[in-house]
Amino acid sequence: LTPPPTTPWGSGARPSSPPPMVLLLKTPRPPPPAPPAGSWQLSNLGPRMIKHDLKPGFTIDLQQKDLKIVLQTAEESNASLPAASLVHQLFTAAQAAGHGKDGTQALYTVLEKLASLH
Repeated sequence: LTPPPTTPWGSGARPSSPPPMVLLLKTPRPPPPAPPAGSWQLSNLGPRMIKHDLKPGFTIDLQQKDLKIVLQTAEESNASLPAASLVHQLFTAAQAAGHGKDGTQALYTVLEKLASLH
């Protein structure tokens, strides 16, 4: 006699309850904890913006290339990405002001102009 095939529940017939792993996957989980109140962008680029240091880590031109791909894909999928569209337009204004080769932190210069700060 050969033993019955092994199943995720052990050997033999399938029990009426699922194995522990399935229960674990089906158990409702609390939402993940909220991220810390900090922001990498502000922590790392904020001091550079205060000093008007626009040296790129990632250029506005490259960010725009990525945003164009995202927005094109969204359009093909009939998805609406209003925040991405807004950011794309703000970066377009930064490019028009000559900041395409600057770091993404140069976006603040556009926001300053919009707020009539400069």
